[in-house]
Amino acid sequence: MSIKSDVLELESIRAELASLNIRRKKLKEKEREAETRIQDYLRSKQQTGVKYQGTAILVEEKEKRASKSNKIRDADAKCVLERYGITEPDRVLKELMEARKGEPIPNSKLKIKKYKNRN
Repeated sequence: MSIKSDVLELESIRAELASLNIRRKKLKEKEREAETRIQDYLRSKQQTGVKYQGTAILVEEKEKRASKSNKIRDADAKCVLERYGITEPDRVLKELMEARKGEPIPNSKLKIKKYKNRN
């Protein structure tokens, strides 16, 4: 294969992936809406679940934690370190965060930029 055909194939694949992502987003939204309607129905009938064609559909209540911003997360971590008597919580937190990361691996990425022809 020539480089020209490879570039054309890459552009075609990227365009198809973009359209599939748009379609996926729409389907996920429809899924959320259907789940909400089913949950609303079950709550209105005061039921925890329903059976339909050999499938049991249950409403499961779970706790979900709100995410913290990085600034708040770091401040809370520093407070915990200070509570345990760490004298330099900033440095210790920085070292802990660095220790959690894996070793750097060299990686190359193909970068494609569109430009205008000056003909």
